Amino acid sequence: MKHIYTLIACLNFFMFFAQVPTHGVLLSINDFKSKQIKYVKNKQDNYCLKANMLFAPAKVKVKINNQKFTFYKDSIFGFVENEKYFRFYQKEQFAILNPSEKIIIYSKKVLPRGKGSLAETHYYFSLSADDAIEKLTIYNLKKAFSNNSNKIDLIDLYFKKESELIEFDTFNHVYKINHLLQ
Repeated sequence: MKHIYTLIACLNFFMFFAQVPTHGVLLSINDFKSKQIKYVKNKQDNYCLKANMLFAPAKVKVKINNQKFTFYKDSIFGFVENEKYFRFYQKEQFAILNPSEKIIIYSKKVLPRGKGSLAETHYYFSLSADDAIEKLTIYNLKKAFSNNSNKIDLIDLYFKKESELIEFDTFNHVYKINHLLQ
């Protein structure tokens, strides 16, 4: 019995110190689905990931120590920065709010257009990582489930305003959309 407790203590120790990648590149949809982050940041590395470069907007650059890697945004799925996931889709970058849920919700900050206006956050969704990204509206959500009248009824029942679509279900620890529509 003492050996079992010792084994459990050792496993907990190693799991506590196990490194979870906080920065890196998602080369494909499969990398995203399996959380296989490539070109990752390690503690001992001199690391730099640049995805929003003014003079090279179509590229992501990674520097690990003295090695430099360049990726075109249209040829990779996205990247991870400070444990936050991002996806590239049709030459735009979207922050993934719920990478472990089925229906993925994205956000995108839109800069102010004129004097005195504020930056806005727009929300989007896709039914899976493989699917197109659509603006998160009641209409688009119903259109995505057009072949399932039960899900359309649930959308009508639970969502009266667009702002309700991004509500988080604290009891189930998922976005309300995923809890209701999975």
